Amino acid sequence: MSDFIGLSSTRIGGETKQFSCNTAGLKEGAIVVHDTTAGKNNFVKAPGAAAATGIAGVIVNAQASGGTAVGDSVDVQYTGVANVLLDGTQAVTVGDKVIVSDTDGSCKGLGTTDSCDILGVTLITRTAGAANELIPVRLQIQFTGDTVP
Repeated sequence: MSDFIGLSSTRIGGETKQFSCNTAGLKEGAIVVHDTTAGKNNFVKAPGAAAATGIAGVIVNAQASGGTAVGDSVDVQYTGVANVLLDGTQAVTVGDKVIVSDTDGSCKGLGTTDSCDILGVTLITRTAGAANELIPVRLQIQFTGDTVP
């Protein structure tokens, strides 16, 4: 295994858990949250909005071109280094904490967002083009309180 961290990196170590996906259209690298709907204990879904809480991890298995279908089994990584979707046009710098950016499961830098889950720390400096791009993130899922000065 290579220690190279860059745009061609692969996931490194980390633990995964298998869940059922309750959202259609999610791609590999999408951040997912726990589905808290009654009876959906082993389900994940797309974040409802930017700066979401309840992050379960990142989908790490390849998906069909259309993404997930409701009920698909997905592998969700929650420790180690994973490739995560950086939201189109968003910029991050090595060491930035990243959070949910959009309902497609993409990420962005924390900035001054208040009361959200942090997914982890980016290992690359990158500005995404018009479309989402995969970047390596060291997963350290945690809740942050008031970050607004």
